[in-house]
Amino acid sequence: MKNTSSESTHRKVFIGIDVAKETLAVFVSSTGEYLELANDGEGHGKIIELCERTGPEKICLEATGGYQTELMLALTEEQLPVSMANPRQVRYFAKGIGLLAKTDKIDAKMLATFAELAKPEITVMPGDEHRLLTALLRRRDQVQKMLTAEKNRMELAHPSVKSGLKKHVKWLEKDLARLDKEIRSTLRESSLAEDAEILETIPGVALISSASLVSELPEIGKVSNRRISALSGVAPFTQRSGKWVGKDKIQNGRKWLRKKLYMAAFNAVRYSPEFKAQYDRLVARGKPHKVAMVAVMRKLICVCNSMVKNQTTWNPSLAEAR
Repeated sequence: MKNTSSESTHRKVFIGIDVAKETLAVFVSSTGEYLELANDGEGHGKIIELCERTGPEKICLEATGGYQTELMLALTEEQLPVSMANPRQVRYFAKGIGLLAKTDKIDAKMLATFAELAKPEITVMPGDEHRLLTALLRRRDQVQKMLTAEKNRMELAHPSVKSGLKKHVKWLEKDLARLDKEIRSTLRESSLAEDAEILETIPGVALISSASLVSELPEIGKVSNRRISALSGVAPFTQRSGKWVGKDKIQNGRKWLRKKLYMAAFNAVRYSPEFKAQYDRLVARGKPHKVAMVAVMRKLICVCNSMVKNQTTWNPSLAEAR
């Protein structure tokens, strides 16, 4: 007769956490234990105590618009094996196993199952310097969008509101200049400065691009080119089934970073003969502009990864076709 108690004792533990703005739903796979906690310091402490008691193989939660960040940092600080899963991937997984109902408890249980079966990678959380720089860069984006919108409104604005628009535009321009200065000083005073300076030797890669890459990609220079492409969202995924052959697509990755990488690649095509040659060669073969640009983006991020890994500055041979 099998010793079920012994099997239960040695069964691997997986914890799923469904994160909301104010609450945390926690499910422990090995025991079926379910907890509802506040999404605050006290709740985070109780989860850490739970992990110390159960010794989980993996903890899994979803990215939920930033409400998961403090919990992720708390778990990471305790060196616990936590993964932050892509919500779309998790929903596809739930549908794949026939789990269509949706409650906090069901979602937490499903995340624990996802951790056990899908085996997501441990998430590397950015350090304080990375988060500070990212906050400044994203605020810069917000101010830039507001500035563009106000300038567009001013073209057709009624005289009664034009004066106010001009004042706001002027204020936004000053705030943008302030943010640029703060980003520059924050970057130069951080441990990320050396890597950023290396990247800025690439034609077309300036302050905002280098700051975005080193802050949003703490993995740069530490992982393979294939992995860095996937993290940046520029790795192609094959679309084939039987005799049907579709177009390869890019998906997932870090969306905000991909936008910054696009601008860096656009400038690299303008200022680097090597990247321009790659773009022209693809267009000459009939590739659409977007497809050619994604190829340049992929080449660029791989070059950046190699340069940081080897701590070498720009060399045109890095971008040559292979």
